[in-house]
Amino acid sequence: CLEGQNCYLIAVEHELSQLVLMEFDNGKAVVRDKQPLGYHPDSAIWLAPNLVVAAVETGGTLDFFTVDNHQLRKIDAQGVGFSPRDVVLAANAGSSYTLLATPYSGKHVSWLTWDQKNPGQSTLNRTFWCEAPWHPVHVKQLPPNRGPGIAVACLDDKKVIAVPATNLQTTPEVLGTDAGCMWRWKPGVRMRALTCIPGNSNLFRAIPGAPARCWRWPMTW
Repeated sequence: CLEGQNCYLIAVEHELSQLVLMEFDNGKAVVRDKQPLGYHPDSAIWLAPNLVVAAVETGGTLDFFTVDNHQLRKIDAQGVGFSPRDVVLAANAGSSYTLLATPYSGKHVSWLTWDQKNPGQSTLNRTFWCEAPWHPVHVKQLPPNRGPGIAVACLDDKKVIAVPATNLQTTPEVLGTDAGCMWRWKPGVRMRALTCIPGNSNLFRAIPGAPARCWRWPMTW
């Protein structure tokens, strides 16, 4: 939130299938507008101070909205080839946005390049990742000291994979595997990768405070 400007929040109401615009007003989040979405939306992110995209299960689309005078206005929808659970902004240049959409189930993800000024010229590429890659995140440092990228935990394949920022659409590399059930991968503090368990530099915990689900890095790293 910038001084003198609106401080908005965006959210999806999963069961009610709505996109919700809220604003901080005197320390409270006040609902300013709601717009219908397809059945069971799961995530929404800001692309710009006045531009939002939501991942919608029914129809398999990313739905784009502008924000103006406390109002949401739908301007476009782009299919991604499956029911998306998450959407992540991968890159931005002017009015052009490259988005990563990941599925509820399935082993492919979609990379959508969308231009607000010319949405009809959007391009979609699909790449193979893993089974059920839920909740991808940006990381500042992939081990060992290889720079930023995007990483994700694969729910059904029980592994963590990542792609480098220098080549996001390359084949992902497996960072580690686990015999338990993983559903989210969080950047840690020490390596900006996974939170290291003291006393064993090869073991990492998926989520601080979560049940112990640990895995070992490949010993070649």
